[in-house]
Amino acid sequence: MKVKFILSILILIDLHCFAQVSFEKGYFIGSDNQRVECLIKDSDWDNCPKEFKFKLTETDDPKKAEITGIKEFGIYGVVKFIGAAVKIDRSTRLFSNYSDIKEPIWSDEQLFLKVILEGKASLYSYVEADLRFYFYSVNDSAIKQLVHKEYKIDNSKRIYFDQQNPNSIATNNEFRLQLWNEVRCNDATISSVEKLNYKQTELVNYFNTYNTCSGSTVTSYVYKQKRDFFNLRLKPGLNLSSFRVESLSNDYVLDFNNKISLSVGAEAEFILPFNKNKWGLVFDPTFKSFNSETESSLGKVTIEYSSIELPFGLRYYCFLNKGIKLFFNGFMIAGHTLNLSHSIRFEYPYTGTIDIKSPPPGIRNFAMGAGANYKRYSAEIRYYTTQNPLLFNSMWTSEYKRIMVIIGFNFL
Repeated sequence: MKVKFILSILILIDLHCFAQVSFEKGYFIGSDNQRVECLIKDSDWDNCPKEFKFKLTETDDPKKAEITGIKEFGIYGVVKFIGAAVKIDRSTRLFSNYSDIKEPIWSDEQLFLKVILEGKASLYSYVEADLRFYFYSVNDSAIKQLVHKEYKIDNSKRIYFDQQNPNSIATNNEFRLQLWNEVRCNDATISSVEKLNYKQTELVNYFNTYNTCSGSTVTSYVYKQKRDFFNLRLKPGLNLSSFRVESLSNDYVLDFNNKISLSVGAEAEFILPFNKNKWGLVFDPTFKSFNSETESSLGKVTIEYSSIELPFGLRYYCFLNKGIKLFFNGFMIAGHTLNLSHSIRFEYPYTGTIDIKSPPPGIRNFAMGAGANYKRYSAEIRYYTTQNPLLFNSMWTSEYKRIMVIIGFNFL
């Protein structure tokens, strides 16, 4: 339940913060061939869109443009789409739904195609859910789909067949013949297409080779977004903590007042490759300690509790500008918490100790935090849910609460 709550909070943050980076400089060309410079909402399209939103100025209300009235639109340095009337074969890429028909089954549609390369021979893609198809045109001719279709073969109708696998899979690689007939250098050999795979990297290389040998200028829209895949930070911090111990057999209660202590951690962050680098996975091993004393009906009591905990979780970023970004965390404190010093000692008139045993592997508690990054530096406030370090003690129970203020330095 707590995990779902943390994830729900992060999703709500995503819905409220995405506008910080959503509208970027771009353009569109309408059906009247007029080019309009504007700001276009960058939806980080995984699928090819059917519409897009734009603003003429920063202060304008967003407007919606649909495919029927748009010939082309793009965001500078990010992406370009063209509107095209094409024949498309939407044969599924899911094995359970494969057709038993080898030939494409065409339908006429108006689509936004993502531009990959433009030249004498141009390459485009169309992506929708599990579908990914490539299209091409030569010398500004009509855009056609490169045919690649997997289909089922009923082996029971063959003279020789595999009785254990009556339905096997074959592939219609007609796209190789299309390229050989229409996109071929004069000195090309058949081997240049016969082993060509239906993958963007291989098709891009093939089209680049053809345009080069044809003396054509090539414009590439394969943008490589610069991003940090991995960050490593040193993270010292201050803990504001309290510790309450209660006997399970009588009314003894030990309250250790709020105590400020130091902690130190090392954070490893893996940036996820989608949604404009706004999500990351975080592993944050941290040393923490709590040392305090109190007076009670049992006399003077001191506590020494230090451990290494192993939080891991999810982080979301809101980009304010090129140097500053806000972030929000959700953590599970899991793994094997290592207790380094772990005792509660009673002095005169009562003498004794309570051992704080290291718990077995498992989720101990949760944490949520918010902060800001500026270049290589960060600051964060993090709240931890209540923990019971005496969970496995049969005579005592406890409540350990804390809030952390953390400073970070990114050295990788």
